[in-house]
Amino acid sequence: MEQQNDLQEELQVVYVPIYQKRLGELLRNAKGEKRTMAEFAQECGVSPTTFSRIVNGAIAKPLEKELIAKIAEHADPASWVTFEQLMRANGWVPASDDTPRRRKVKAQNEESRERRDQIKSIIMQELFARGYTIGPIMGTPFEQLDPTLQRSRFRFYTRIRFGLRVMGFEPEFWHFSTNIFTGEEFRGTEQYENEVRQEAFYLLELHEDAFLRDMWEPEAFANSLYSIVMVNRDVFEAFSRLLEGVPFNSSFSLILVDLQQQTVVEERMLPARNSLPLTSLFDVPRQESAYPSEQELLS
Repeated sequence: MEQQNDLQEELQVVYVPIYQKRLGELLRNAKGEKRTMAEFAQECGVSPTTFSRIVNGAIAKPLEKELIAKIAEHADPASWVTFEQLMRANGWVPASDDTPRRRKVKAQNEESRERRDQIKSIIMQELFARGYTIGPIMGTPFEQLDPTLQRSRFRFYTRIRFGLRVMGFEPEFWHFSTNIFTGEEFRGTEQYENEVRQEAFYLLELHEDAFLRDMWEPEAFANSLYSIVMVNRDVFEAFSRLLEGVPFNSSFSLILVDLQQQTVVEERMLPARNSLPLTSLFDVPRQESAYPSEQELLS
């Protein structure tokens, strides 16, 4: 147990998303053959639903270290499942682990941050170029960003990467979630279509809480537009098809951006029952004279 505590101090998150499949396999092995998954969950102090989501790879963020510790503590000794194995599958590695794999992961994380920053910049530039006045980018949690967005009664989690205000635009707040899958590494291969399909379903799972909240707590989005931004045309179309016929109450849109051309290609507004019909702000022609300088953007 003392060694386990030492490991908890040494480990830090260096990779997200986690290795869902591997973590699910380890959990099944740790259960052993003499008890059900529900019994194992009870011993670890969590609901069977939590373990079911882990086994099915339906979690999008790392588990808490405390839960990993309980799984390791109550694992069937015959499984040989260790705390360190679980933590690595959970997306955590030792802080001192400077392996080539970790360096590659760090480079991938940096590239991901750059893409998200690029998406934010493209959207702002495109709005400026159309003559809109933009309020400050807000990096605060969504429940603080928008006064009308209160913490969910049902613990739904809304994935917002950044938010802004466009002056004179209704609804007042605009929230963005970003998907940075380009698919370039799979283009020209038989695997490409499968990767696109999986990414579309991953997006659906990732935003499940937002869609459920729209159904059960539509007042949460009463003063906002929620946009999901993508950079791959095929994922954009596949995800759009998955959402066909979904009865939204609030204002949602899908945005496609071109990272190379630094432009917004399209914004697709999703039909909503309880909100006013919206048209995309990007449909307004560009006014090159309104395009701000780099110095103005940084000021």
